Amino acid sequence: MPLLSLTELRESLPAVQRLSDDMLGRLRDRGEAALAVYLRADTDVTVPSLVSASRTVYLDGPTDEDSRVLDLWSQLGLPVTAVSSVEQDTDGDRAYSTTVSSADYELVDGRTLELLPNASDGWGSGRRYIRVTCTAGYDESSTPDD
Repeated sequence: MPLLSLTELRESLPAVQRLSDDMLGRLRDRGEAALAVYLRADTDVTVPSLVSASRTVYLDGPTDEDSRVLDLWSQLGLPVTAVSSVEQDTDGDRAYSTTVSSADYELVDGRTLELLPNASDGWGSGRRYIRVTCTAGYDESSTPDD
């Protein structure tokens, strides 16, 4: 389901009034897919979209500014609403056999994962060292104004 309905598009863009629903729908879908690719929001989905969906993102490690923070926004380009799992590749075999307990981190502002002060471990670093499975994107019923 796309973020904008055809009615919303027609209200926002008077120049498209003459287009058929089919043509306008195809243009809307292609535009949203192109925007999702441009924003790098096409991670792990079949059709690039800005709509909320389950996504998997691979991170190299924490931010340079703070070793306790993982920046999901810079990788997804979408707000994160839930985190299903965080796993680390401690052996370098891409098996991601080390699971980080959800009690060790929190999602902050839909943009970052931050280790809690009482966390038993820290974030590791290395190429594609951390795998985060999450729900990210915009809710179809409340599209962002911008």
